[in-house]
Amino acid sequence: MSSRATFLSALTASMLSLPLTAQCDPPSLLDRAVVRAATRLAVTRAGLDAGGSRALASRARNAAWLPQLSVRVARNTGASTTQYAAATGDRQLLDDSLYVDVRVSLSLDRLVFDPHETTLWRIDEQRTARRLHLEREVFDALVRCERLRRARPAPVEGAPVDARWELDYLVACARVEQLTGVALEDLEAR
Repeated sequence: MSSRATFLSALTASMLSLPLTAQCDPPSLLDRAVVRAATRLAVTRAGLDAGGSRALASRARNAAWLPQLSVRVARNTGASTTQYAAATGDRQLLDDSLYVDVRVSLSLDRLVFDPHETTLWRIDEQRTARRLHLEREVFDALVRCERLRRARPAPVEGAPVDARWELDYLVACARVEQLTGVALEDLEAR
């Protein structure tokens, strides 16, 4: 057992003493942190952050505390007529009057459930579906970029650059930038 422990400690010491070399391959675009940052940026850029409809539902419920005011004005013409005798003859006097009806009401039942909440729930479901679709698009674009990186032909001295690969790679990088609003190089640095 002691020889095994000695061997493991010697192996560990020799591995630690090796010089660190830089890898020639860039870090993977499918790294969890890169994918998370890319999807977060895309969702924020598209305005599909969670919680937007929750704020609207809260506002709808709190609107129950706002009074509803209704005003009705009516004119009463001829409701009561009075006849009186004058020296010039009989006359009628019409009682013309205006009635103003003012009502203030509260809908406190909306504190428990507002009818608009079902509409907000549907909107939230649609936003969630769009957000999931967008996250899938971002992931597919990152996968395409990573596949193209790994499929890059080895440079041969004096040979022309593979234009087809170059165009496909630029299109894939542009798609990631279009979705996230950040260049691919900046996304990798996050």
